[in-house]
Amino acid sequence: MTKIEFLNKLNSKLSNFPETEVNDRLSFYIEMIDDYMDEGLTESEAVEKLGSIDEIAESIAGDIPLVKIAKKNLKTKRKLSGLEITLLIVGFPIWFSLLVALFAVVISLYVSIWSVLISIWACGISFSICSLGTILLFIVYLCVGNVPLAFMLLSCSLVLFGLSILFFLLCKYLTIWVIKLTNKMLKSFKNLFIKKEE
Repeated sequence: MTKIEFLNKLNSKLSNFPETEVNDRLSFYIEMIDDYMDEGLTESEAVEKLGSIDEIAESIAGDIPLVKIAKKNLKTKRKLSGLEITLLIVGFPIWFSLLVALFAVVISLYVSIWSVLISIWACGISFSICSLGTILLFIVYLCVGNVPLAFMLLSCSLVLFGLSILFFLLCKYLTIWVIKLTNKMLKSFKNLFIKKEE
């Protein structure tokens, strides 16, 4: 594949993205191809070294902010006819309420996932605070002379400390998973704007 063919295909895949952003990315890939050719590679080898166009388009889509994508795609590309405007106005109560409901469901799912994660973090923190509190009570009861109660509190403190370690490990992995899930959802949404091969 030549440099021009590569750039044309990439440009057509990214046609739903803001033009300035796409032009910046295209100029970056032009420079990369030129650098590879300066190193002694042929034009087709330099293009091949960049990777597949689909992967590059997905990578670029991940870098472009969602707000810019929305602004670009909300602009109408043609003038609406009178019938279309009438249908939009008459159907407004239906399509707007469905759009709001969809938005509310997506936001509530997102908030629910993060609230469960925050609750688990709160449990881990509360176990560690309770562990410290029972150690202080252990010292107090040991000084007072109530040895059986003091050692019972010490054992409770150790159990709570162990639970806090388990919860912090769980929280660490869950946080990584939720961040990856969030990024994957955002990337999937952005990939809807990448044009597929016909």
